[in-house]
Amino acid sequence: MFWAVPMSARIEKYTAIIKKDETKYGRCVKVIIAIYGGKENAFLFQNMFPIIERYIDHIHTVNGIPAPVDWNARQQISQAFKECLRLNNHGAKVIFSV
Repeated sequence: MFWAVPMSARIEKYTAIIKKDETKYGRCVKVIIAIYGGKENAFLFQNMFPIIERYIDHIHTVNGIPAPVDWNARQQISQAFKECLRLNNHGAKVIFSV
């Protein structure tokens, strides 16, 4: 099983959500902004969902080349993913789909 994390290019919308959570909780783990495919994207951990391999039909490409996740973004994504699961397992409603 894998976890699919939706992304959005609507940076302004999700920056406001991040600021609101940082003001209220001191940090935000349900949304992070990171570079992917050469552009800033919002990774929406609040909307992530489990998926099995047979439903994954292709990898994301840019100009026909697989789009890798850069090292810094990968570290941020991994950290936020683990923190969201930990908080969710302790009763905090961070992930809406679970």
